[in-house]
Amino acid sequence: MNYWKKKSEHKSLDYRSINFSGNWSKHFINNYVDSLISNGVEETQVAFANYKNEHLPDSLYKFFPPTLYSLISIQSQSVYLSSPRNFNDPFDSYVCIELDSFVKLFLLKELKNKGLVSENHSENNISEQEYWEIYHSWSKDEEMPQNIYHPNRTDFSTTIYKICKSKSEELKKNIDQIRLDAQKECSRKIDNIRNMQFKISCFSNFQSESELLSNTTMWSHYSDNHNGFCVKYSLDFKQLENKDSILCGLFPVTYTANVPKVSPRELLRLKNENDKLVLNKHVLKTTYKSLTTKSKFWNYEKEWRLIIGDRNSEIILNNTIPFLKIDTIYLGCRIESNFKKHLIHFAADNDIKVYQTKQNNEKFILDTVHQDLRTLKHDEFFEKLKVLKNIEDKNERLKKTMLLYEKDEN
Repeated sequence: MNYWKKKSEHKSLDYRSINFSGNWSKHFINNYVDSLISNGVEETQVAFANYKNEHLPDSLYKFFPPTLYSLISIQSQSVYLSSPRNFNDPFDSYVCIELDSFVKLFLLKELKNKGLVSENHSENNISEQEYWEIYHSWSKDEEMPQNIYHPNRTDFSTTIYKICKSKSEELKKNIDQIRLDAQKECSRKIDNIRNMQFKISCFSNFQSESELLSNTTMWSHYSDNHNGFCVKYSLDFKQLENKDSILCGLFPVTYTANVPKVSPRELLRLKNENDKLVLNKHVLKTTYKSLTTKSKFWNYEKEWRLIIGDRNSEIILNNTIPFLKIDTIYLGCRIESNFKKHLIHFAADNDIKVYQTKQNNEKFILDTVHQDLRTLKHDEFFEKLKVLKNIEDKNERLKKTMLLYEKDEN
């Protein structure tokens, strides 16, 4: 008996189970997209909203710079969603494709369409044998292990070069033009996919407060060098507007050296309808996986993402969406005093805990000090007292100090 396993409502082979050993998010995306295509958005999100229950963290953290927009965001209990094109990592959400494979498939298709394939060898056509040589050539995503010898297979470009040596100039130009058209077609389609209207808000899944306080890199990158603040959200969805859409849109980020790639064959099949590229389920799955996959060098972010696609665009207003209740606000160790004051007053009015971070004297970590209206008043008093000590005239200094104490008592 496996006593170590956590209690689950599902069998361990079910990706909904916390005891599932594989990448549950990948399986969720596959089934979710299948349902989107077959059943539509509303029915799918109602059915899938609780599929992640056992995988959701208890809380999520989000860093904010010290801006007016950050204040508006927390006061309205909403989060801002950005296009991945604006992220600091240019490879973020970057859908990839193996170009040579696409060009090969495009060429094979067009050679048939243009009647350039014949049974016999000719300088003005591609023979059936040569056609199958091209078909069986390999490209980068089919690359063979270097220690295995393949005498009957060459790479795609070498195969085309060898075949074209005995062909007419007209056929060579035809093949060159088809390959150029293939590259343009691939670029047009892949750029269209990369520019799809997905909007994303990013969070961190820290296991504890100490993990938040030790990750000073995140504070530097996303809270304006500790001048901003970090918010802890409790994942209680009971009263949340658009709950099903948000639950279905929350994903952990997978950190890996392998990038999700669109199948060249599936990309070739995509058609335009009303001047819009229509994605099939295979390409849509890859797109979702690219939105939830990053280089392993970013794993210190421990990221979860809220991803809202164009099928749910009506729930986004001015690039914001209502979000979960704030549990705690952590103030950056360099936060400006007036900004800090505003946040503490807001927290007091909304039953939110506040902690001021400070540099630890012995380690590369942050410490915290609890903050509320009382401690704010106390800090402001001693800040004013510090200023009064700089007054050179003793009588004036004493008079103003006494006045400060009288105001404090009142």
